[in-house]
Amino acid sequence: MTGPCRHEAAVPVDSVVTGTTLAYLCPDCGTQLPDDFGAELAARRALTARQAACPHTQETADITQWGGSTIARLCQTCGKTLSPPHTT
Repeated sequence: MTGPCRHEAAVPVDSVVTGTTLAYLCPDCGTQLPDDFGAELAARRALTARQAACPHTQETADITQWGGSTIARLCQTCGKTLSPPHTT
């Protein structure tokens, strides 16, 4: 693992008695996360799925650095930062 864990593989820990989610546990790093972490995880997974399904062919915007050279493109449909455009 490089960098801090994003807890993408976190799993719910449910009460055997009530069935409610008590917490989330990340098997990658062992961190116990609060019971409301599921909403954040679901939102992240939905964004990842939306970006994977997007063809990135509609509207894109250039991300430029000081001096005006394009360093990347941003898909206006799904929000994904795309690789820098290739120059010939």
